[in-house]
Amino acid sequence: PKAWQKKYILKNKSKKNLICALNIGYGKTLAVLERARLVEGNTDFKLLIICPKNVMTNWQSEVRLTYDLPSFIFWEEGKKIPVLQKVLKDQQIVISSYEMMKSLQKYFRPSQIIIDEIHSFKTPKADRTKQLRAIRKAFPDAGCQGASGTLAHNQPTDMYEPIDIVSPGLLGSRAAFKAKYMKATDNIYIDKILPSGLVTSYKMPIGFKPINIDQLHEQIKPVVYTVDPTEFQTFEDFTDYIVVDMVGEQRKLYEKTLNEFLDAVDSGSLMPGDQLSVL
Repeated sequence: PKAWQKKYILKNKSKKNLICALNIGYGKTLAVLERARLVEGNTDFKLLIICPKNVMTNWQSEVRLTYDLPSFIFWEEGKKIPVLQKVLKDQQIVISSYEMMKSLQKYFRPSQIIIDEIHSFKTPKADRTKQLRAIRKAFPDAGCQGASGTLAHNQPTDMYEPIDIVSPGLLGSRAAFKAKYMKATDNIYIDKILPSGLVTSYKMPIGFKPINIDQLHEQIKPVVYTVDPTEFQTFEDFTDYIVVDMVGEQRKLYEKTLNEFLDAVDSGSLMPGDQLSVL
């Protein structure tokens, strides 16, 4: 391992749950595999690797190079899934795609879990996020590592789900996290007529600016390791508005969506949480 990989591998050796937020090309795969071995003290443990389907064979190769052990790729469709489920209990290292997570929970009990591209689970209501949370709930004592080169690409809340999955409760509630680290930059006000005939106004935020970045660094430090500790300072460089020049179908879609939105606001039919159909 390189020097930066060793720092991650040896970080808080007694701590089972950690996110390897090394940049792309810095060797996250080797780092998380070596750390799992260090935490367990040997290679005689059950390991579940959850990753995108297109890199499953890459992980299989890395496992062979790092541990000199075979691994089992859990991927199939339709009627063949039960056949694979029957042999899961006899496997030591299982590599599963995001889509197959829900099919292995009852058949394989890992002591270590590695989640590749964990930033892919940033949306709380997405099925894959719910399935991953179900696995973490089913195996609360298993060590858990996440790997991501873009843990928080756009805003602080991008990292809430990944961190809460790896280290439940560290960040508090999502609402409290958002209130602490994001500030609304603009709002729209929408009137709604109540059954009594009175009119009430709803305030809907339409833009956010990251705040309290230094405090954010300190809060995530126990569970997130990155080579550059100021990486998340890039949030402060974001502008509130970005001007782009749209042409062709993109311009038509934008104008259609904008007009639909303005009509809905004028008519009072747009409520908080509503979505406009643009296709």
